[in-house]
Amino acid sequence: RVTGVDLSEAFCQVAATLSECCGLSAATAFRRGNALELPVRDGSCDMAWTVQAQMNIADKRRFYGEMFRALKPGGRLVFQEILAGDGEPLEFPVPWAGNPSISFLITPGSLFGLLGETGFREVRSRNLRERMEATPPPPPTPASERPPLGMHLIMGETLIQKRDHVNRGFKAGSIEYVQGVFEKPA
Repeated sequence: RVTGVDLSEAFCQVAATLSECCGLSAATAFRRGNALELPVRDGSCDMAWTVQAQMNIADKRRFYGEMFRALKPGGRLVFQEILAGDGEPLEFPVPWAGNPSISFLITPGSLFGLLGETGFREVRSRNLRERMEATPPPPPTPASERPPLGMHLIMGETLIQKRDHVNRGFKAGSIEYVQGVFEKPA
């Protein structure tokens, strides 16, 4: 069973619709909620999974503390996140923030230190910045050729600019792309 949590009721409804289309609605539930107050019981989850979520959350100690609280002993936190690099300042807008006031990137070292302080133990991690930096972005798709569903629906007309800022960020060392598996000790 998978329980998804999002601040947006609309995103929860879309997730439920997509699960139904894939024949997975019996195994999924989506709840409107705050990642800083997860709507689950203590120790009730085998896994917590985030993909590019923490960059908009200032209170990372509480964010990861909630996942630790929700996990069973031996449960795992799995993530894929964009983090701060030590290079040039990041250009805005980017996909997660139109300006620096709502972007809360931290370095991989700061994140791993925080996870350790929270009680997590690292199982495995890897930094994919070099791979991302070496992957050329796809050419822009003219509006007339865009598929009916895609990132352009969320990011609008600034999609290409945001993507370009991220690609330049990888090259300039402004951002890192990290995957990790951390465990709540049994």
